[in-house]
Amino acid sequence: MKCSLTNHSLLFLVLIVVGLYGCTFEVPETPTIPSQMASDLDANTDTNADTSTDSDDLDLGHPRRDASDMNEFSGDARPMHDGPMIEQQMSDTGDADCGPGCEECNGADDDGDGLIDEGAAPMDSPPCEVIDGLGPCAAGHLICSEGAIVCTPLQTPENERCDQEDNDCDGLTDEGVQNDCGECAPPPPEICNDADDDCDGLMDEGVRNPCGGCGDVPEEVCDGVDNDCNGTIDDDCPCINGQEEPCGSDVGVCSAGTRTCLAIFGRSMWGDCEGNTGPEGEESCDGRDNDCDGTTDEDLTRECGSAVGACVTGIQRCVGGELTACLGERTPEDEICDGLDNDCDGTTDEGIAPTDTQCGVGLCQRSGQRRCMEGALVDDCQAGTPVGEGCDNEDNDCDGEIDEALTRACGSAVGECEEGAETCAQGAWGECQGGVTPGPPEGSGNLASCNGRDDDCDGRVDEDFPGIRNCDSEAICVNGSIEFCRGDRGEGREK
Repeated sequence: MKCSLTNHSLLFLVLIVVGLYGCTFEVPETPTIPSQMASDLDANTDTNADTSTDSDDLDLGHPRRDASDMNEFSGDARPMHDGPMIEQQMSDTGDADCGPGCEECNGADDDGDGLIDEGAAPMDSPPCEVIDGLGPCAAGHLICSEGAIVCTPLQTPENERCDQEDNDCDGLTDEGVQNDCGECAPPPPEICNDADDDCDGLMDEGVRNPCGGCGDVPEEVCDGVDNDCNGTIDDDCPCINGQEEPCGSDVGVCSAGTRTCLAIFGRSMWGDCEGNTGPEGEESCDGRDNDCDGTTDEDLTRECGSAVGACVTGIQRCVGGELTACLGERTPEDEICDGLDNDCDGTTDEGIAPTDTQCGVGLCQRSGQRRCMEGALVDDCQAGTPVGEGCDNEDNDCDGEIDEALTRACGSAVGECEEGAETCAQGAWGECQGGVTPGPPEGSGNLASCNGRDDDCDGRVDEDFPGIRNCDSEAICVNGSIEFCRGDRGEGREK
């Protein structure tokens, strides 16, 4: 029979049972634990860190990952959580020969397809926090840039909108776009209710009647009082012919005049007000009551600044007869490569000149340019291809060293000769060192060369000695030995 177990911690007990009953147990491979289960397990382990458990005997098939493992992410990035993580199995191409489709983030063309770091961004990596990022621009994701894993924002700054969000990522919410009451709406109208409805610091400005109250102007009655507060007593009331009285207003820039009672068609009536000065028109910021309503420079504001590009308009207020500086505006800045119209001239990323760049070393060194493209700086420099190192005072293999450790064989290996070695220095081969050079020419003039060896390294042994049949000379070389002739005609020889 077969028995199946799923908990390695019972393995010892299983072996005992097998020995007693002869069961054949089949232990399955360790299952892959889902990420959520692994996270829960880590959390439980942290919670019971001081309690002795049997968890040390449980092998889940997943190595733990502590906080130091997060250092594999380089650049201005950090994970946005510190909780336990289950390490994912990733292909390790660092020590292997990286083939097609295998690219690392290291500023090199690992897979030999002519592209650098393409698709090298980490997959399924946690969100990261952009250093110095504010508001929604602080959240980022990891990308491969110039050979390093860096954190880039998921969101770029936008013009501030009145929506309780930090749209321009400056750490402030709805700045410069709320009304005086701190609301996302037009300023509320001022009504006559003894309250500051439009939040400008004034109550009931411009809405009270000429008598200073709320509601309709009182009706004028003939009682010797200016009931309707128009500066004239008992206007439109019967008068005595030739009678005079003041008229008009002395409020603000206005000045009073005089009117005279006239008899027209047998009826007395007041004539026109003469010598008076009336309102100048709409109120202006000059410290005067231009409209003669008893209030100076009331409720005067105007829009200022620009709303083009990244700029935001502000508001100027009238204080003490002068307009304040523009409040809440965003002014133009120098243009940078970020996809925004920083200088607020209606054009994005203009005037950013390309900069010259270099890449590669030795004979692989190439030139390129870094240009602003679609809101990002892109470097088009691509290094050349290394070749084998040669003795030419150049870095042919593009490793930063010139003619390093170059040697070659020299001399002859024929006969008794041995090859030596030449070393490359400053682009030229040096003298042959360590070899064995040819000896003197072999022959009757060098009896010591009769030794059965090729001493002069010409591929022949004991050459240039008289043959056996020519014994006219004193000696001949036979099989590496000197022999002397006997008799006058070479009839014999002796050693």
